[in-house]
Amino acid sequence: GDRVSVDRTVLIGRNPGSDVTFEGELPRLIRLSEDKHLSRTHCIIQVSGWTASVVDHGSQNGTVLQVPGRPPELLRAGVPTVVLPGSDIVLAEAVTLRFEVA
Repeated sequence: GDRVSVDRTVLIGRNPGSDVTFEGELPRLIRLSEDKHLSRTHCIIQVSGWTASVVDHGSQNGTVLQVPGRPPELLRAGVPTVVLPGSDIVLAEAVTLRFEVA
């Protein structure tokens, strides 16, 4: 699949959009598909220093974080959860994203 640099806040979903800045920068917008199971803005990846966190944006069908060696974790809306390299982020049981460090 495609690789996307997570060097600033990233909004991910069916049709994300924002005119809100995060730490003075517009977020990177990742449009995944027109899959009806994905929310318009499904989740957000936030970067602070060397730490990245994923936040479910109140999605209809949920976001699951799968950290290697741990059971899958259904994220609560609005609660940031640290993402470790090699983790999978599963959106609405339809799309899987892999978080890696380059």
